[in-house]
Amino acid sequence: MLQSPNDILIEKSLHFAFKTSNNQAEYEVIIADLSLAREVGVKSLTCKTDSKLTIGNLNDEFQIKDPTLLQYYHLVRKVVQSAFEQVRIQHILRSENVRADILSKLANTKLKSCHRSLLQQILSAPSMTNTCHNLTQHQADN
Repeated sequence: MLQSPNDILIEKSLHFAFKTSNNQAEYEVIIADLSLAREVGVKSLTCKTDSKLTIGNLNDEFQIKDPTLLQYYHLVRKVVQSAFEQVRIQHILRSENVRADILSKLANTKLKSCHRSLLQQILSAPSMTNTCHNLTQHQADN
């Protein structure tokens, strides 16, 4: 979800067409949020997540031992440095993250004959394999 200070809300649901762990999914969501924020011209934002591991990693409080999560960490850092003036990573309680949980469930459901304003994206591969170049190239093009 991307929410502006004047309460404009853009919601996006991700469907993974590849096997991913919960921690990898957390990073994919942050990457998708950063990409969406960059596309609409955001320069300063706060990313909120209920994942203590992801927060600890991105705030350099926890050592990253998993090589895949380390690649995600570097990709997020690269995107943040190339596209934003300020990004804060903030932990929230799971009970405060209900809307995000609903969006994650929507990724696996589709109602027939229903009109939606929800953005839904299918990721066919992890972000490190197909978007690292695209995310950083966008900054070079602007």
